[in-house]
Amino acid sequence: MIGVTPNDLQSRHHNTDGSYWLSGDNICWNDGQKQGVKWDDSQSGLENQTGEYWTEKVNGTGVCLTSYWAPSGSNTAPAYLEPCSGPANYYEQWKEVWVGNGFQLQNRMTGWCLDANGSGSVYTTACDPNHNNKYQIWY
Repeated sequence: MIGVTPNDLQSRHHNTDGSYWLSGDNICWNDGQKQGVKWDDSQSGLENQTGEYWTEKVNGTGVCLTSYWAPSGSNTAPAYLEPCSGPANYYEQWKEVWVGNGFQLQNRMTGWCLDANGSGSVYTTACDPNHNNKYQIWY
């Protein structure tokens, strides 16, 4: 399964403060220590804003939650942080879909939802239309 692992992030996807995205419970790691993360939702500076999409930025940084298309033959695509574009492109825009007990975060470009698993990998995959996938529910 393709996803984000601590080793991937240590080598490629650091935030400006040295922390990096790790898991579906909004935890970041910095020098091996768990840290909470404050996410900022923003609708400013979006490419072709329709009123229903947001960027998800790590508070106080210029990095956005991003996901691109899945590699050929895969049913998952990596999710990671990258410097925010100006204006924010479709890969950096997310629709927050209320599902009764939290939100599914659906990527504007791919249509896939942010997902995770019990081992801490974070990625996007097809949205669960019945909302039974607890790893696609975000608070």
